[in-house]
Amino acid sequence: MNFLAIDISLDNFNLLIGNEKSIIFSKTAKINKDRSQILFDTLNYIQNEKIFEYNKLGIIYSTIGPGNFNGIRISISTIKAFKLVYQKLNISGVSSIDALIRSKSKSDLNTCVAIKSSPGYLYTQCYDKFFKPLNNVEVLCLENEIKLPISKNSFRLIGNGSEDLAEKLDCKVTRHNNNIITIEGLYDSINSMINNSNYIDPTPLYLRNTNIVKPAKWKKAPIV
Repeated sequence: MNFLAIDISLDNFNLLIGNEKSIIFSKTAKINKDRSQILFDTLNYIQNEKIFEYNKLGIIYSTIGPGNFNGIRISISTIKAFKLVYQKLNISGVSSIDALIRSKSKSDLNTCVAIKSSPGYLYTQCYDKFFKPLNNVEVLCLENEIKLPISKNSFRLIGNGSEDLAEKLDCKVTRHNNNIITIEGLYDSINSMINNSNYIDPTPLYLRNTNIVKPAKWKKAPIV
């Protein structure tokens, strides 16, 4: 089954078309202030250059966060617009954290992702070495006591909040201090979902513990 995946939830832009066997087309780029422009330029390029016919897609994915709310909303709105045009097309979300972990080299250690949220807060989630989540995504306040479902002496940290969390926990661990999802990580995450018949509702992952205000009609009014 052919699929298209869009990710503009963190620090770079990713778009890929592929199937369970291979990647057919991919583009990755550094994001500028206009997250929508690079997405629509790439979609138009694929169509104008006849690289792939969108009516041959079986499902289309968007990362749902946590991450940049504007980018997440744009990509989710885009896959919903595809659904309006190609009514037989299925749509699904993808965990930005799962794709981020799979974008790094494999490790025998557990992994904790720490992504900066509003000032003083971090989005976090822990995974084992087999990419199995050990807890749900949550928002942690750096002023409060923090307890992770893993030993603080034997894990690695990923994300731009890694340094802050390591300092809070007073631990010296391997850190990957960036929020870069790669094409390979995104592809691996989607293939895992397909192989496990996993589906994620394509709505933004919004966590209420911070002082961020949720945009009105986020789930029901895509911006197309």
